[in-house]
Amino acid sequence: MRRTLATLAIAGLTFGVVADAGADGTSATITGSVGENVSTTDGYDGRHLRYVGDPAPAGYADFYQHGEHVLTTSPEDGPVTMAGTLDVSGMSSNGQVAVIGLHDADALKAGDRGDKAEVGIYVNHRLKAGVTTYRVGVTDGDAGGGEFVQRFTDFTAAELAATDHVLDVALVVDGTADPATCADDPADVATADGCMTLTVNGRTLSDSYGTIVPTDIVIDTELGNGAHPGWYSAYDSGTQLVGVDFDLAVSPIVVNAPQTADDCKKGGYEAYGFRNQGQCVSSVRANARSGK
Repeated sequence: MRRTLATLAIAGLTFGVVADAGADGTSATITGSVGENVSTTDGYDGRHLRYVGDPAPAGYADFYQHGEHVLTTSPEDGPVTMAGTLDVSGMSSNGQVAVIGLHDADALKAGDRGDKAEVGIYVNHRLKAGVTTYRVGVTDGDAGGGEFVQRFTDFTAAELAATDHVLDVALVVDGTADPATCADDPADVATADGCMTLTVNGRTLSDSYGTIVPTDIVIDTELGNGAHPGWYSAYDSGTQLVGVDFDLAVSPIVVNAPQTADDCKKGGYEAYGFRNQGQCVSSVRANARSGK
C-alpha cells in the first residue's frame, strides 16, 4: 500500500489519536495512560506496548492493539518530535517507572515486544527518607537489561506541586545530528545513529541513541524505517496503571491512506481510522481528484 502524508481525522479510542496537518508536516495527537491493559486475541492479558493499532497492521503481532495506527517518518530524514504534557500526579509508589517514546517499526513488525528498546522519555517515582522525587530523563532502553535511563533531572514533589504535577515535555529525535555532540558516553558514538533531546519544564537533556536494539533482530539503523509512538511500563504494582497520563503531539507522521473503494469495504475503513465506509470512500474520491 502506498504511504502518503495526508490530513486525517480519527475517532479517539482509549488511546486516542487525532491527526492534523501542521507547518512541519502531518502530526498526530496521542492521549492515554501508561500501563493500560487490554485483552487480546492471543490470550495474553498483560501489559504489552499497545499503540500500533486495532486491529494490528498486516505483519504485526496481534497483541499490538491499542488505538489507531501512528507511524512516524524516519529521524534519518529529519527530526521527529513528541511534545505536550505528562501528568504524573497518579504516581504513588516508590519504584514506579513509565517510558513513553518511539519504538522501532521494523522490530515490532518482526514480532519483538519492543520493551526496553525505545527512544523516549523516562519517568521514575522515587521515595527516600520521606521525600518524593520524580526522575525524568532520556533513554534508548536496553533489551539486554543493563543501561536504562541515561541523562536525567530530578524534580521534588514540592516543585511539581506548582504545576499540579504536570510536566511540559518536548522530545526531539534527530538522526541527522552528530552523536559526538550529545553522547553521554564517548564509547557510544561509534554505533549511535543520532541525538535525542528532551526539554522538560524548562530543563534540557541530550544524549545519543541507536546503540541499543532488540537482541534478536538485526537493524542497521534504529528507527530507520520509522517508529510507532507508545509506552512501556517497567513496574508491576499489581494494578494496570502506573499513574502517568500523556497528551502528546507526534510529528511528522506517515498516514496509510486507502487507495480504492474496495479498501474501505468489509470493515476495511476501520484500519484507516474512518468512522464508516462512506467516509472512507469519500476520502478515496477526494484524493483521486487532488491527484494523491
